[in-house]
Amino acid sequence: MRYCQRYIAAVLSAFLFSFSAVRATPLKKEARQAADPKIIKYAFTPGDVLVYSHVFETENRLEEKKDAVYRVRSEWQVELAVLGRSDGTSAIAAQYNLRKFEIQGRPALEQIMGRDAARDLLASYENVNPELVRYLVVDDLGDVRNHSYNLNLTTSNVYSFMTHIARLPGIPLGSGASFQSREEESMDVFYAGESRDVRGTYDLFEAEHQGGKALLSVNKTLGLPDRLEYSVSYIAGNEVHREGYSLIFREKRTAGWPKLLKDPSLNKALVLAALARTDLVCDRDVIRAFLSSSDAERQNLAAAYCALRGIPPGLDMASYLTADNPIVRFNAAKAIFKFQGEAGPLRNMTLDADPYLRRRSVDFFEHSTYMVRSRIHPLFASVQKWLFDGGPFPEVSNSAVDDLHEVLQFVKPANSGIFGCYKNFLEGAADFKHPYYLCLPEDYDPAEVYPLIIYLGPGDGRGDYTLKSIADALRKAKRMSEYILLVPQAHGKWWEPEAEAALNGILRAVLQSTSVDTNEICLAGSSNGGMGAMFYGTHLPDMFAAVASNMGYPAVDRAFMEKPPELEPLKNLFNAKVFLSHGGDDELVTPEGDREASSFLKKNHVPVTYLEVPLKGHDVPIGDVLAKALEVFESQKRNPFPKHIDFLMNEPAYPSCYWITIQAYSALPAKVTAKIVGNTVEIQTTGVREMTLSLDENMIDLSQPVLVRVNNKDVFQGVLHPSASGILWSAKERMDAQLAYCVSLDLDTF
Repeated sequence: MRYCQRYIAAVLSAFLFSFSAVRATPLKKEARQAADPKIIKYAFTPGDVLVYSHVFETENRLEEKKDAVYRVRSEWQVELAVLGRSDGTSAIAAQYNLRKFEIQGRPALEQIMGRDAARDLLASYENVNPELVRYLVVDDLGDVRNHSYNLNLTTSNVYSFMTHIARLPGIPLGSGASFQSREEESMDVFYAGESRDVRGTYDLFEAEHQGGKALLSVNKTLGLPDRLEYSVSYIAGNEVHREGYSLIFREKRTAGWPKLLKDPSLNKALVLAALARTDLVCDRDVIRAFLSSSDAERQNLAAAYCALRGIPPGLDMASYLTADNPIVRFNAAKAIFKFQGEAGPLRNMTLDADPYLRRRSVDFFEHSTYMVRSRIHPLFASVQKWLFDGGPFPEVSNSAVDDLHEVLQFVKPANSGIFGCYKNFLEGAADFKHPYYLCLPEDYDPAEVYPLIIYLGPGDGRGDYTLKSIADALRKAKRMSEYILLVPQAHGKWWEPEAEAALNGILRAVLQSTSVDTNEICLAGSSNGGMGAMFYGTHLPDMFAAVASNMGYPAVDRAFMEKPPELEPLKNLFNAKVFLSHGGDDELVTPEGDREASSFLKKNHVPVTYLEVPLKGHDVPIGDVLAKALEVFESQKRNPFPKHIDFLMNEPAYPSCYWITIQAYSALPAKVTAKIVGNTVEIQTTGVREMTLSLDENMIDLSQPVLVRVNNKDVFQGVLHPSASGILWSAKERMDAQLAYCVSLDLDTF
C-alpha cells in the first residue's frame, strides 16, 4: 500500500472494539514524563447501555481514470449492553444499526467504467449488513479477548490498524508520554494529557501513521471511550482513498433485561449473547417475533436459541417444521429431538428433498456428539482431550480398535464458539502479518460438524478485504449461514515460504479448535488466491473435497511462472471435484492455463467444471461464479478411503496422499500409482526408494492375509494386525479424525 502526502479532514467512524489484540511497547525515542503518571483503564458497568453515533465516509478515485470519482457515506447508531464482568473482563452485546447510506457519483462512474464494472466496484460498500451484531469479551484495556471482528468495516484498507489507538497500553502515562501500538501495522501514540469542556474531563490520545492521524478521548468520569476518530489518505487496489471515521458517545442509560429484549436496536445482539451466556433467558414472545421476522439472520438466531438453549415455554416448535427457511426447519427438528425426545422429525429430514436439510440431518446422526453411545463415552472423552487439548494418551488396547473407529466418527474439538466473525493470529509476533478470519454460522454448535470454505484472496492476499468480498457474496446468495468460512492472509504470493508456513499453521489451528467436517472442505481463491488453491490442492490432495480457482492458473509447481506449464500433478486431484472460472478477455492472467487444466483433468477422469465468462477480463467477481462453485462443492463429500491413488510428489514437504507416504526418493518428481483389489495392493513407483503404506478396515479385510505387490514384485504377504495407538497417531498427525488408519507398513521399492 502506498500513502499520499496530504491528509484529509473527513471524519469516519469505527467502533472501539472492532479489532483484535494489539501489543503496546514503549517507543525508543525519549518521551516527556509528567509528575503524576497513571495507568488509564476503561470501566464497564453491568446493566449499562451505551449509545454511540458512528459515521464512515470515503472519497475514492481510480488511479488510471482520474475523473472516475465516487463518495460513500454511512451513518450508524451503535448500542452496547454491558451484560456482566468476570476475571477482569466485561461481556458486551453490540448492535450496529444503519440509519443512512448514500453513494454519490454512481451515474458518472457507470458512464466512465460501464455499468457492470461500476457495480463490481461499489458492491463491497452496498452489501453492508444493516444490523450487524457482535458478542464481545473485553478487558479493561480495550483488548477483545474473544477476537470478535467488525465485518462491515472491511471496506476500509486501514480501519484495523488506525483504530489501534483505542487499545490502552496498561503502562503508567504522564502528559507527553508515548508508546507504540502494534499489530499488522504500528502506530506512534502520544498521551496528550487531560482536557475539559462543558461535558466533562477527558484523557486524550493522539496517534500518527504514515497515512494519517487518529484521536481517542476517554471520559474520566464514566471511564468510557468518548470519541474515536481518524482521517487518512492512501492508495490501494488502484484507487486513491480519502477516508475518515468517527465514533461519538451520545448517552448512557440503565435498563433491565426484559425491557432491553423489546428494543429492536439492541435485541438482536442480546439473543446472540444469550447463546453464549446461560444466565440470559429469552422469552417466548421475543423468540416468536424473531422467527416471524423477514430478516433471515433474526430467524436463524431464534432457531439456534431453541436448539441450543431450549424451547421457551408455550412456543409450539412443531409449527416451524414447515418454515420456508431450511435453517429454521432443521433447528426446530433438532430442538424437538433434544428437549422433547422426539427423533421422528429429524429422521424424516435425512430423506428430505432439500439437499441442505438432507446433508445436515445425516451429519447430525453420523457425527454429532449427541449420538455418542454411553458405553463408549469415557473413551470418547479421553480421545477428545488428547487429540485436541493436549491431554494424556488414552489407555487403549488393540482390542479397542472397533470402539476407536466409532469414537473417531464423532470426536471433535470441545470448543464453545458462537455466531460471528473472528480475527485471530497464530502465536508469535512474526505472525502479525498473517491474521486469519473465521466466520461461524448463527446456529454453530460445537457438538455438530460443518462444511468449511477456505478462501484465498487476490492481489497480495489481503485477508480483511478478501473476507468482505466472499462474505458479501455468500450472504447475497443466502448461503452464509450454511458454512464455516476461513479467510487467511498471504501478504504476498500464496506459494511463497512465509505465506506457506503461515497457511499450514492456520489450517492445523482451525482443525484443532473448530468443529469442521473434514470430509467437506473446499479450497477456493481468486487470481493469486486461485493459483494458491491449485498449488495447495495438488500438494495436500487428501485434505479437500473440492478445489475452486477463479481467474487463476494451474500452479502445481512453486516455480510455475518461470517454466512451461506442468499438468501431471493435477492427477493428485483424483478424489476431489474441481471448479475453474475465468474471464474470456483476461490479458493479465490469460485463460489458456485454465483451459488446458480443464482438458487435462477431463482426460484423466477428474470431475471438473470450467466456466469461461465472455467479455470479462481479470475482473470476475466471486459473486458472479459463486452459485456454480457451490454446486460443485456440495455435489460430493471426500471419500477418506479411496482404493485408487495417483500421486506425484514434487515437493518433499508434501509427501503424503491418503494411505501413501513417500519416505525417501531418488529423484523428483516421485510418482506412485496404487490400487486395492480385494486384499491385494498393487503399487507402481518412479523415483521412490522407501514408502509407508497405511491401511484400514474400511479398505481391506484385516482378518485375512494381505498381499502387497510393488513394481510387479511381491514385497509382503501375511496378516496385518490393527493397532489402537496407530489409529490414534494417524488421526493426530493430520488433525483429521476421519482420515485415520489402524495399520502401518514400511516398504522398500526396487
